[in-house]
Amino acid sequence: MNRTSVLLVLMVAGWLPLQGCVDRDSEHQQAYLNSDNQPSFPLVEPDSSHQLKEFFSSLDYDWSTLDQGIPPFFLGKFPEDLDGLKEVAERKRLFFLGLAPMIIFQNQTIMLQRMTLLGSFRKWDQGRTLPAELRAWIAEIAGEYKIDGNPLIDRKARRLLLKRVDLIPPSLALAQAASESAYGTSRFSRQGNNLFGEWTYVQGTGLIPENRTPGLTHEVRKFPTLLDSVKSYMANLNTNSAYIPFRDKRALLRAKGLPPTGPILTDGLLLYSERGVDYTREIASIIQHNGLLRFTNSALRSDHPPGATEPDALGAGLFSSRLFASRQSVLTSRRIDP
Repeated sequence: MNRTSVLLVLMVAGWLPLQGCVDRDSEHQQAYLNSDNQPSFPLVEPDSSHQLKEFFSSLDYDWSTLDQGIPPFFLGKFPEDLDGLKEVAERKRLFFLGLAPMIIFQNQTIMLQRMTLLGSFRKWDQGRTLPAELRAWIAEIAGEYKIDGNPLIDRKARRLLLKRVDLIPPSLALAQAASESAYGTSRFSRQGNNLFGEWTYVQGTGLIPENRTPGLTHEVRKFPTLLDSVKSYMANLNTNSAYIPFRDKRALLRAKGLPPTGPILTDGLLLYSERGVDYTREIASIIQHNGLLRFTNSALRSDHPPGATEPDALGAGLFSSRLFASRQSVLTSRRIDP
């Protein structure tokens, strides 16, 4: 298990709260570096839209209860009959509520990385000694975010790292997933768990677009899980050179003490699609018309859904006993419409 995942385990367990974790003493840093625990949120695999509705109802999870937090579960798939729902609003509700826990999960993981980096940099600048394992973790994070140089001693590398280790506004992620996956009903989302239209150029590893221009060789990536698609998407926005404007604007907001939100950052995604400005306007429109800013301050609940199987038990029906192991996704180049 990599150390990035351990951070989230401690947050969920209550050992390392998100707020104030910058000021934690070194023994907390040592604790997450030495932990062998794995996240064990239940994997929900609904056979129908009705089953997913009933599941949300059992959790008291709806638009009106978001202030109570997001239930900690991972959605294994969207129901096959989702695109058959006559009520468009209900289809969208199931899609957004089903996807939100994975987006919040990954954002909290990233923010724990960021808070730990900020605390470590502050202590280093004060002349305090950092444990060897913590220094190794910082080097590992720098590598994951494609940073050259040691951010402890190289100020340029540090600034670049902090520009990259930051959250993706939930409203933006939800809106892009809705656009790219047709609210979880597209061929690529169903067959490849691909929610964000990411490409691969490794032939034979993805799905071939039906209307691919002759001579082109790209394929649409396949992911083991929906969560892997979310992780890859966030890593893509946080490292790809195509999205430097996105990261620069987010950093500017941080410097001004303002929260990064989806509508403000959409114009940093001009290169995400060949449609350019039309695409960014569409994303902003999805955010506005679906009220997705309501997810801005959402966090995971500390409780687990009722009826979940134990990690090592055999599960059937709605819940699976499989653990959702953290996988290291390969970062992609910028995505262009198929």
